[in-house]
Amino acid sequence: MVSPEAVAVATLSGIQAGACSMSVGFDGWMLAQLTSGMGPAGTLANAAVQVLTMGLWRAIALCYVQFWHAGVIAVHDKGETLH
Repeated sequence: MVSPEAVAVATLSGIQAGACSMSVGFDGWMLAQLTSGMGPAGTLANAAVQVLTMGLWRAIALCYVQFWHAGVIAVHDKGETLH
């Protein structure tokens, strides 16, 4: 989890720098690369990372989704509620 303060600082810093996209932490950065789609890359280095690693990010995202789904099913099967 990332604190709201850390998100606010990163967001304001990105806005001040004129960044095309902003992220916080590795998970946020990975998600930004994975969902870059038709948005601007910002830098040539960022474009290279997006092009060369898209398959890797997709594979990791599938693991995240499977882990999350398994957790939701486990909580449901126990009759608990999510908080």
